[in-house]
Amino acid sequence: MKPVQALLAAVCWGLAALSQAVAQTGSPVPAPGEDDSDVIVVEAPGPELWRLHDADSEIYILATIDALPAGFRWNSRPVAAVLERADRLYVSEPVSLGLGDAARLLVTHRDAIRNPDGVALEEYLPAGLYRRLAGAAATYGVDMDDLEQWRPYMAGGQVLGEAVDEAGLESDGQVLRETRRLARRARVRVQELEFVRAGPLLNALNTMPLGRDNACLTLQLDAIEVQIPALRARASAWARGNVATLREFATLVDSSPCLAGLGGPDLTFEDVERRIVASWRTTLTDGLNRPGTRLALISADAFLRPNGILQQLRAEGYAVEGP
Repeated sequence: MKPVQALLAAVCWGLAALSQAVAQTGSPVPAPGEDDSDVIVVEAPGPELWRLHDADSEIYILATIDALPAGFRWNSRPVAAVLERADRLYVSEPVSLGLGDAARLLVTHRDAIRNPDGVALEEYLPAGLYRRLAGAAATYGVDMDDLEQWRPYMAGGQVLGEAVDEAGLESDGQVLRETRRLARRARVRVQELEFVRAGPLLNALNTMPLGRDNACLTLQLDAIEVQIPALRARASAWARGNVATLREFATLVDSSPCLAGLGGPDLTFEDVERRIVASWRTTLTDGLNRPGTRLALISADAFLRPNGILQQLRAEGYAVEGP
């Protein structure tokens, strides 16, 4: 995996999506190695759509998930039907990474992804955490010698990526790609929300003290050891439109130590998370100021979690219909 890809995968997906995926208390979770082929459904009736509306405007919301099984198919017909009468599709890019950012990362921001001064992980990680990482790396065929120079969150992201691949899961944005295709076919304008440029984030990561992201590595190892086996069940709940179960999956584990620590004094991933919620609320409420129909693709974790976007909109008196 290239350094830039690993950075975004480890942080934007590995930490956020996986750490929030399965803190449920009652849903069945397939055990590792269990035959869960009956969990994946084809052309299921869902996923469900929410409808935010006023007298002359409506915004349909598709709460999206990542980490779908390879070859997974979902019922896109309700989305296509909305786009046939819509004038805009809202999508998001949590972190905007331009070519200049990528070049600076590789040339001047190596400390954002590698340990400063060539320090090895074994030299400063707590012994128990290092053993957990080494055990997970051995399980998924990752050479620890290849990880020693990486920041903990990057090393965890490398192993997490291998674990996800071995589980037969993909995080390739297939729902977003299909929705964009349908929008092109319907000649609907796509509006991309940009929450933060990668440059300031890389600056913050570049000056991050050693060990500050240990909590993120812990979170990633928890995902590898406990949460990945449940992601197929989560995909099934999403495809079936089983919102009750999906809400359970959106119940957060305590990712705050990781998000608060990952970054520097001027910007952390906790700040990015707040910007994501605030930007979506502004976009949605502004969208109601113009007559017409629109569609928004929002992360199910941000939308459904306690005090997430859905609860905030309803608490402020907006009319939101949905399951």
